[in-house]
Amino acid sequence: MVDQNYIDLISERIASQTQVLQAEIVRDMRKLSKSRRFQSIDDFLIAMEQLDMEQLVLIKSRNIMLNYESAHIQILKDMDLFADITEETLRALTNFSTSSFSDHLGSMGGIFKKEIVKGVLGGATEKGILQAIQQQAGLSNPQMRTLINTSLNDYTRSVGKIMIDNSKVNRRFRYVGAIDDKTRPICLKLWERGAMTKKEIESLGGNYLIEGGGFNCRHVWVAIDVEDKSKDFRTANA
Repeated sequence: MVDQNYIDLISERIASQTQVLQAEIVRDMRKLSKSRRFQSIDDFLIAMEQLDMEQLVLIKSRNIMLNYESAHIQILKDMDLFADITEETLRALTNFSTSSFSDHLGSMGGIFKKEIVKGVLGGATEKGILQAIQQQAGLSNPQMRTLINTSLNDYTRSVGKIMIDNSKVNRRFRYVGAIDDKTRPICLKLWERGAMTKKEIESLGGNYLIEGGGFNCRHVWVAIDVEDKSKDFRTANA
């Protein structure tokens, strides 16, 4: 069973690393703008316009990506592999997840460039520039944690969906995970329905097999044998 506590922990760790990266880039660029290398603000602006900030972010994000990639390895180790799934399929799903996150990190480059230029022109402090960057959608620490958590849980459910597709028609599955004050009504509803076949789950509408209850969902589908139907799964993945 995938440990949601582990996903929460790795999400927090990577989000913190990203926050450090943001501060480092702002500090370096702000210091560069004041260096003797540039005789005027015009020289700095020309240099910023030519700088491939996206590539710079990706280079500085290598340790972040290593942690994100390693999370997939741990998730697969913890998963209950209840049906056939090929290494090629697992590799494809992993590559899709990691490349999507890498794209998100790289996209920070344009925001960095815009806010740093605005900040330097306006005489903003490093703190002021950093705050402006983190106010952009998806770049604050809480938003980054949510993004990573969602991505890793989507990955888990995507692997599970392939195995569900490869299971027998009458095999049943149950929605498991934390049941607490954060649980969405739809997640509680899916949990309360108990064991269902793939056809029954799909008949409910929505892409629940992959997306669960939506953004930041902490629940997954597990295969249930007939003799396990009375088992209480409320805290199985808390």
